[in-house]
Amino acid sequence: MDQRLQKDIEFTHSMLNFINAAFQGRFTFYNILDQLCFQSLPIEEIERSQRVLDKVTRWKSQLFGGALLFSSAANSPESFEAQNALELLENLRPDLTALSQQCAAILGDNQTPSKPENVKLLIAAYGRFAYSREHYIKGFLELGSLMKLIDILERFNPLALPAQQDVARANELVTAYKPPSQVNPQFFGYLQSLCLHLPSIFLSAIHDINLLISPYKGGISYAGLGIPAQEGKQWQDYGFSPSQAGYWRAYYMGPEEAASWMKCGFQSAQSAADWRALGIPSQVAPYWLARGFNPFQAVPWFQAGIDPDQALEHIRNGINHPAQLRQGS
Repeated sequence: MDQRLQKDIEFTHSMLNFINAAFQGRFTFYNILDQLCFQSLPIEEIERSQRVLDKVTRWKSQLFGGALLFSSAANSPESFEAQNALELLENLRPDLTALSQQCAAILGDNQTPSKPENVKLLIAAYGRFAYSREHYIKGFLELGSLMKLIDILERFNPLALPAQQDVARANELVTAYKPPSQVNPQFFGYLQSLCLHLPSIFLSAIHDINLLISPYKGGISYAGLGIPAQEGKQWQDYGFSPSQAGYWRAYYMGPEEAASWMKCGFQSAQSAADWRALGIPSQVAPYWLARGFNPFQAVPWFQAGIDPDQALEHIRNGINHPAQLRQGS
């Protein structure tokens, strides 16, 4: 296949696959709220999301039939449908911004377990994330299979099973939730742990959109991605490109902190997020990781002042939590 044609197919697919995945998640979000009898549900959003999905399905079938919606060389949409697709992408940003803010407020509210509508919204938001991610990965696997793109298959195949597991968890949450005046603390703790990074995940999706549409907005730059000039210079001084900076910012990290995590071997904000959220510093986390601990396994030992080697020794001796040391003393 001609390299230019392949590039245009992949470029068009990247746009359509993101829109499809995002609206699959949006459709799921409102459906879950409907199932959970959410108050003031905008039921028309389910139908709107379905109409968009029908349109994107048509565009994707045309793409694989040889009709290209976008050209990687163009600096503006070349058809009405291309403009429509671009608008769909751009219009997702305020929706995702509002949802990120809602999730952050709900997760930060100690009264959330006694507020059923907030619990329902968290469950639906997790479902939105899970279904969006699964469809995003499926879309690339479909492209890789049809075009025999080995690099894409190798990149996305390992992500398929974890995505399916996230979808299964989302379905379990919907099934398990019963709307009392206050949810079971164990259930809410589990939900909270699943949703911990949703605000950042939705902000990262906005950054994805900004990158996707950047060819039509003058290219990728700090200013074009909404990063103020002075802050952009700081990111640049620490060696971060605008693309990299946007993802670290989505996880509420500045250039100095991001550089510290990078220096310690964490190449993305997502890989550092759980360690940081649990209070394990960037300089310490690699030692736990090197000894086979994930952040949730490491945190009780770390908080007890026990180093990774000591923790491993205790585990070899049948002590799986530092609380057992106190019980035996």
